[in-house]
Formats: sequence, C-alpha cells, structure tokens
Amino acid sequence: ALVLFGGSKFTSACKDFNRSSCNISMIVSKKRVLGVGVALSVVAWGMSYASNAIGSTGGSDWVNTIQPPELKNPVIIEISRNSKLSSIGDYDRVGCQGDIYRFTLPFDQDALVTMSADMQAIEYPVWIVGGRNVHLRGLEMRPKVQAGCDVGEANQIGNNIPNIHPRLVGNKAFQLEQAGTTFLEGIDIDLMGQEADCFVSRNQDSMSASQIKAQRNFHIVNSRCIGIEGLNQSAIGDGIHGDFFQNQGEDDIGSLILENVTYRSSSNGITMHRWHDTTPRQFSLINVDYGWDLRYSADSRFEHQGLPFTAHADDFVFTNVWFNDGRGLNYGILNGQRLGAFSNSGGGIRKVDGVNAGVPPAGEFAPANRTGLEYGSATQQAQAPGMCIAKPL
Repeated sequence: ALVLFGGSKFTSACKDFNRSSCNISMIVSKKRVLGVGVALSVVAWGMSYASNAIGSTGGSDWVNTIQPPELKNPVIIEISRNSKLSSIGDYDRVGCQGDIYRFTLPFDQDALVTMSADMQAIEYPVWIVGGRNVHLRGLEMRPKVQAGCDVGEANQIGNNIPNIHPRLVGNKAFQLEQAGTTFLEGIDIDLMGQEADCFVSRNQDSMSASQIKAQRNFHIVNSRCIGIEGLNQSAIGDGIHGDFFQNQGEDDIGSLILENVTYRSSSNGITMHRWHDTTPRQFSLINVDYGWDLRYSADSRFEHQGLPFTAHADDFVFTNVWFNDGRGLNYGILNGQRLGAFSNSGGGIRKVDGVNAGVPPAGEFAPANRTGLEYGSATQQAQAPGMCIAKPL
C-alpha cells in the first residue's frame, strides 16, 4: 500500500482495505479545497475520474470546448507546505542551482495535481516526471529568486558577462514529462521578471514518432502566465530564452491547444518545435490574448521581444485570438508562414480569420481574479468511489 512520490513514501490511512468501503468526498471551492486535509495525498484504486463537464462552478463561468482526459485509477498529488523539495544542479545552462518539487510516476499512471489551501502560492518549480494522462488544476505560482540566481550572480551563456535578469532554477516553472495528455486548468503564474519558460513539454524516451503524434497532447485552459523574461542573442551574449510554452529536449508533440488563456512576455511566446520529421497534428488558439509585459519589456536596452508563436502543425484553429505586440508585429509564424491580423505582402504576412490586433474588448480571457487561488474549478465530481487517503510516513 505504498506509493512513491519523488522519493517520498505514503501509506494508506484507511483502516479497512476493502476498497468499496473507503470513500471520500472531493470538495472544490473558490479557494481550492480538496476535502482531504493539509499535506495529504489521495490514492485512487479501481475507479475512473471522468471530469468531462466544464461549466459554471464556484462563481466562475468558464465555457470550454476542450475537455480534460479521462483519468483511470488516478493518483492525486496535493502540493503543500510539507511537500518534499529536491535539489538540482545547474540544469539547462541556467548558471545557478537550487530546489524544485519533483514528483515521479510510472508512465502508465494517471494523476490529478492540486494545491493545498494552506499555501498562498507555490514558490518553487514543479516537475512531474512520468504519468500517462496528468491533469493539473487550480495551481498558483509565484517563484522565488533562489540564492545564486539573482542579477549578477550567474553569467550569460557562452561568456563571463553577468546576467542582467534573475533566473529560475531549471529554466522553467513547470516541466511536464508524460506519455499521454497533459491538461492544465486554472493555472496562475507570475514569473515576476525571471528568465524562464512557463510550461515545458517532455516525452517518455521510449515513445515512437507515431505514438507521439497520436497521443502526446498538451492542453491549457482557463490559465495565465505573465512576467516572462529572457534574453535572446544580444551585444552582451545569449541569456535564457523565456517562453510561454516550449517542447524541449528534442521531444516532439502531437497537439498543443490553448483555450481561455492569457500570457504576457518580455521575451518569447509559444515555441512549438518540430525537432525531427514529426509535424504536430494540431495547433489551436481559442480565446487567447498575448501582449508584452510592460513591467519588464523596457528594463534593459538589450531587450528583444519575440513573437506570439512560432509553431509547426498539420492543422490549425485560430478563434478570437488577440495579439498586442508593442511594435505592431501582430503575427506569428506557422510552418514558416507569417500569419497575423493584417496582410502585408512586402513582409510576407498573410491575414487569417480569427486573429485580431489589440486587446480583447471585454478584457483578459484568464484574469488573475478567476485563476489560481480564485479559481472556481470547472471540472469536478461530487464523490469519487474507491478513493483512499494516503498520508506521509
């Protein structure tokens, strides 16, 4: 009855291991409570978690066409103040080392990741290594600048010139390495000017190109990430390229879908690589607004903003998309073609329906007061049969 999470051991708190007699209620409120107490995780046996009705909950009206995957026999991971931290070295040329939350799962294990109500915000990067379908819901992150990562404490990549922005340990807020669908819902991140990515996708090493294209999905709904900072090649060298999303490690992806998403960057937007010859099958932006983060976009004369997206895909959908680029470059690049709000034959830009310049008339699609701590979950069920509480040994 032991489950391993990033080296932490958990044991069942159920006195009777008759699974049919071990039920708990899952309560999801506006302030994110998972009805299991502080610092507890829940292990689900012999059941499926079908969160397939996104609607109005907890005072928030979210309308979604993208549904979360069915979770079979899921482990529920609750990040809390008592969650174990793991130390990593100078990963991905960041120039500093420090702590992260690392949770390790078998690649055939489904999981739901939530956050304890006793935390105001997650202060360390979160890495979920493993899992088939993993659903992250209602997480709020305000990462701290760790020792050795502040301005002037590291170097630019390839030279000894001190870094001009603080850096996040490991170079990403969330590293998510699954074999199926990674589904993020109600996430609120403010990187607060640290050079880093918001979301990084990785794959199980044994996946074939056909498996990746068919089943490796990365879907983000009702979420925001702001404060993205970075430094592309400049007169003082190369820094960390901050992105909203990036598939790293030469790991391809099958689909990237965003719905009701807000992101603000002082570096890059979406970077959807085609590392090998596997072109992603789908790239969709639905109710998405992008703009510069004006808190950081002019904090250095070496600033160089990227584009809302650079991607590859067999098929794409753009619906109610808004780009507010400070230079008026309200376009992205898909399969080498510039697609945007306006046509410019001289600049090679093709206008596409669904893409607009400026800001949405009704404001951000994923405002701060409806995400993270304030998120009224759009996916829930009243009771999960066969679920047992697990507590740290």
